[in-house]
Amino acid sequence: YEIMPSLVGSEMCIRDSALNEVYANYKDTSGFNMFAIGGYKLGSNQDSKGDIASFKFEYGLEFPHLYDPSAELMRDYGFQSYPSMVLIKDGEIVYSHSGKLSAEALSAEIDKHLS
Repeated sequence: YEIMPSLVGSEMCIRDSALNEVYANYKDTSGFNMFAIGGYKLGSNQDSKGDIASFKFEYGLEFPHLYDPSAELMRDYGFQSYPSMVLIKDGEIVYSHSGKLSAEALSAEIDKHLS
């Protein structure tokens, strides 16, 4: 099986979160993958690949960020707002959340689906 937290959010949401902590705690867990989605248009702003790379470097984010300028992934996951996240296990969404989520709450959801 595979647990994939898929996250989408603005720079402020990612910066204020503890996603690096969650990633550090689970990255070596078999079947665990984590990524963020960016590059889609939010209002009048749209990040370039360079913007995303700079942001990752500036905040020391270790997990991959996918570039989605067409917002296709956003639609595929059913995201209507940001920040939003899903946990995917064996190709199925097993948890979905919109809004900020603490490292503890996210870890608790991941733990439910790892066993």
